[in-house]
Amino acid sequence: MKTIRAFMASCNDMMKYRAAAEQIIEEINCSMGEHFGFSVQLFRWEKNAIPEMGRPQDIIFEQSKFDSIDIFVGIIGARFGTPTGGFDEKQREYESGTEEEFERAYYNFRKTGTPHIMIFRNETPLKPGSFNVEQYTKVQNFLRQFDASNEKPGLFRRFKSLPDFQKDFRLAITKSVLNIFDQKEKETGQSPADLSDPYKEIGFQQLFVTETNNLRGIMKSKAISGSSVVCLLAKTGNSFLGSVGNRYLDLLIKNVQENGTVRILLLNPWTPDALSVAFTETGDTGMLQHLLQHDMQSQQVIEAYRRTKWFSSKLMDVLQEYDVIRQKYPQIELRFLDADVSASVLITDHTLFFEPYYNYCHSKRMNKIASTFEIALSERHPLYSDSFQMFDLLWVNAISYDELIKDEAQHIIRLSNYIDAISVRNTLFYVGIHALIRNGDRFLVLHRTKTKTYMPDKWDIPGGSMEMGETLEDAVVREVLEETGLKVKPGRILYTFSNFSELPNRQTLQIVIASEAEQGSVLLNPAEHSEYRWVTVGEASGLPLINFLESFLASGIEIW
Repeated sequence: MKTIRAFMASCNDMMKYRAAAEQIIEEINCSMGEHFGFSVQLFRWEKNAIPEMGRPQDIIFEQSKFDSIDIFVGIIGARFGTPTGGFDEKQREYESGTEEEFERAYYNFRKTGTPHIMIFRNETPLKPGSFNVEQYTKVQNFLRQFDASNEKPGLFRRFKSLPDFQKDFRLAITKSVLNIFDQKEKETGQSPADLSDPYKEIGFQQLFVTETNNLRGIMKSKAISGSSVVCLLAKTGNSFLGSVGNRYLDLLIKNVQENGTVRILLLNPWTPDALSVAFTETGDTGMLQHLLQHDMQSQQVIEAYRRTKWFSSKLMDVLQEYDVIRQKYPQIELRFLDADVSASVLITDHTLFFEPYYNYCHSKRMNKIASTFEIALSERHPLYSDSFQMFDLLWVNAISYDELIKDEAQHIIRLSNYIDAISVRNTLFYVGIHALIRNGDRFLVLHRTKTKTYMPDKWDIPGGSMEMGETLEDAVVREVLEETGLKVKPGRILYTFSNFSELPNRQTLQIVIASEAEQGSVLLNPAEHSEYRWVTVGEASGLPLINFLESFLASGIEIW
C-alpha cells in the first residue's frame, strides 16, 4: 500500500470546506485507494497535531513531515489569519500560518517539483459588515501573486457554494492523486510479469493479475496516447467517463481533438445482467440470492437496484458526466448494449486489453482478496482482429445514449416484465375456503393474533387452504372445526376473491361459502385467533377486516 501525503491549509472560516475535503479524500481511499493499492494521508493541524512545546508553526511542519508532502491544498476565504512569528529569507514576517505554509510548499515545488499545489478561493457573496476589511485585503494581495505577470504565476479555482467546492475538489484531488500514484509506480521500478518468448511471438504483451494490477493503468495510458482509434466495451466505463475516478478522459479528449475516433459501448443499465453486477459489486448477497432464485417481485428488485452505490453513484455519475462531455466533444460516442457484457475490452491502434469478468467475485476483487486477470495483446494476435470485428457487430446493434434516455421507461417496463415472467416459475397457487356462518342476522368473525405472518391483528371468518383431494365442502367442514370447534353444513358459494399483489410470488383464490352451524360451541385455537364475535354486516364493516372479507362486504352481494 503506497502512501500519498497531503496537507491542508486554511483559516477557521473555511472549516466546513475542510471537512468536506477530508470526506472526499476518505471516499477516494475507500474506492480507488483500495482498488489500486494507495492511501491518501491528510494532515490537518487541528486534528492531527500533537501538543508540544515550541513555535506552533515549526511543530506543525515537523509533525506533518511537511517537506515530503505530495499535495498541498489551500482553501482561502475572507480571512487570512494572524502572524506566526516566522520570517522569510528577506526577514519579512509571515502574516499568517497559511502564508508561511504556502511559501514553504512553493519553495519545495520550485526546488523538487513537489508538492502539487492546488488553491481554492471561496467567492460566496459577502454581506457588508460581515467581514474584516483588513483581512480581506490581505487575501486579495496574496492571490494577486498568482497572476501571470507576478512572481508566483499559477492557477487557482474559484467556487461560490459548498456543492461547487465539492465538485471542483473531487475532480482536482482525484486527478492529482492518480498522477502522483502513477509516478510513484514508475519510481519503484516494478514491471509486470514477464511472459516467455513463445507467447510474445504470437502477440502476448503482458499479463496483469492481483500483484501487477496497479501497473496496467500506465500501459493503457501509453496505448491510448496517439491512437487514432479507441474502442471500449465495459460495464460502466467509470475509469473513462466518470467525474471521479477517470484516468483516461483527458487522453480521449486529446484523441478526438486530433481527429481520432472514440467509441464506447456500455451495458444497458436496464438489463438482468446490470442487476447482477450491481448486487455483486456492492456485496448485497441477499438481493443477489433473490435475483438468482427469482422469488421477488420486479418492483422490489428494481427499487433495491436503484439504491445500490453501483447504480446511484457509479453509473449515474458516468451518465451525467457524459451528458456534459458530449456537448463539447460529440466525437466521443456512447452506446448501450442489451447483451451480456462478459469482458472488458479496450482496443487501440496496436494493443488489445482483454479482461474477462467473473461476476460473483466482484466484491472480493475490489478488496484485493481475489482477482480476475487481464491480458494485453498486440495486433499480431488473432484475438485483436476478432475483437474489432465483434465490436463493430455489437456497435451496429447497440442503442444510442439519446435512445436510452428517451425510452428509459420502456426499458424499465421490459426489465420488470422479464423479472415477473421468470418469477412465475416459482409462484405458488392455492385455494382458500371460508365459511360465512349465520346466526339470525349475524355471522361469526374471528380476530387474528398479532403473531400471524400475514395480516396480523385483522378480523377474519373461519377458513383456510384446501388440501389435495378435498372437495370444497370437505375443506370448509375441516377448517371450521379446526379453528372454532363448530361442525357446519356448507351451502352455496357467495363470493370469490383473487389476490396476487399483496403476496409476492403467491396467488390465492378465496371462496366464501354460506354455512350453518349444526352443533358445538365456539372454542378458539389461541395460536391463530384471540377473540370471536357474532356481528351484523354494519358492525363488521366498522372493524379492521382482512382484505377478501372487506371486499366481499363492500360488494353489496346479498348474503342471506
